[in-house]
Amino acid sequence: MKKDNIYDIKNTLSDIDLNVLYHIYTYRCLTIRQIYRTFYINEFSFNQFIDIKINFFIIKDLLEEVFFNKNNSALFLTKIGVEIVREKFCLDVNTINKDKIIKGYNSSSDLKLLSRLIPHQIFLNQFVLDFNVALKYKQLDLKTEYFDEKYVSQYQNIRPDGLLRLKDMDLDLFLELDMGTESNKQLSLKWKNYRMFLNSNEWDLVSNKVIVLFIVENVKNVENRKNVIKKTVIDEMLDLLGEKFELLVGTKEDLLKIVFNDIIPKLSKKEELFESIIKSKHGYSILKGKNLKDKLGGDIYPYYIKKTDKGIEHEFLVDFYSGNELNVVRRMELLKRNSSIFNYYNKRDIKLIIVCKDIVSNIKKDVNLSSSDVLKNENIYYTTLKRLTEFDLKTALCQIDAFSRIYHFSDDNLSIRCLEE
Repeated sequence: MKKDNIYDIKNTLSDIDLNVLYHIYTYRCLTIRQIYRTFYINEFSFNQFIDIKINFFIIKDLLEEVFFNKNNSALFLTKIGVEIVREKFCLDVNTINKDKIIKGYNSSSDLKLLSRLIPHQIFLNQFVLDFNVALKYKQLDLKTEYFDEKYVSQYQNIRPDGLLRLKDMDLDLFLELDMGTESNKQLSLKWKNYRMFLNSNEWDLVSNKVIVLFIVENVKNVENRKNVIKKTVIDEMLDLLGEKFELLVGTKEDLLKIVFNDIIPKLSKKEELFESIIKSKHGYSILKGKNLKDKLGGDIYPYYIKKTDKGIEHEFLVDFYSGNELNVVRRMELLKRNSSIFNYYNKRDIKLIIVCKDIVSNIKKDVNLSSSDVLKNENIYYTTLKRLTEFDLKTALCQIDAFSRIYHFSDDNLSIRCLEE
């Protein structure tokens, strides 16, 4: 039987079909259901999709189905599939790397994965697919690019599992997928590699902000796994987390919420509610914390707020914690040191307000697990935007004791604590 000509096959493909092939090239592989939900759900029923599209791709030798366990499979590009992608999307045949001419695209054999590695790739791909769904749902006009580890060339000394680049915001999201298989020793080695990267000349030249999203998937005890990962980060590289480099640990759902509800709004300047409340309701003036970094040990807190009342000066640093942000925990831990440096220049200590979403879940549970010493610092206060909106500052601010009891204050000097019911 005569084999179909590649050009004849190419001419029978719709734009959606071509986009599917390109995405499989970009993601290395996709499952049948991932392809259906992303590209064809509005065009076919699932059974029609299998009969019309998947069978066509396989019969025409564009895709190869590879089983990674008894009931699950992934689809990879064949040699013909890669060739069609190369021609249609103008991939370079050759490129130059370190003065050497090398192949400019990946062959089907380059993209193949051992069956035991496929589940990791599938979960990683699902995070990116869900990111794109959320981006569309939020109707955000952002220019984004995704690079699987196979294609990451923007960095020479570090290779995350994936790189999501938000070009409008000068932000790189490093994706690291964890399925509970890495031992503490392996996690420790990973952070040592990150430490080497952050101490390299390459990092000094990086202009983008980098946030590592450590995605915990397919583990039985998620909270325990998250805490294990956080502990290794704290032990190995907490001192390197800051304004330019952050690290978040959570499930796919946790991290997508933080990215779209906190990180993107903050970087796109759409969320100025705190500034409005602290100015109009509480009468404080506001200064961006970066203006004080030289007097705070080089650390950058988002805000410095100040107010003079009855001849008494009230001033605070302000930071935000929505969950899993270890760079914020680090700034909490360093407050004593930074306050001493501030005192050297200004002859007074400085206090810190942490604005969180929920004091119980964010502070009593999350921060306490990450760093119990933080809760012992009497110069750190906790609040929420809701409390700041409803109460005066002494009532809006609170602290937590060793027994997880919450107290607010009855005086403006924040010296008399009142137990909350």
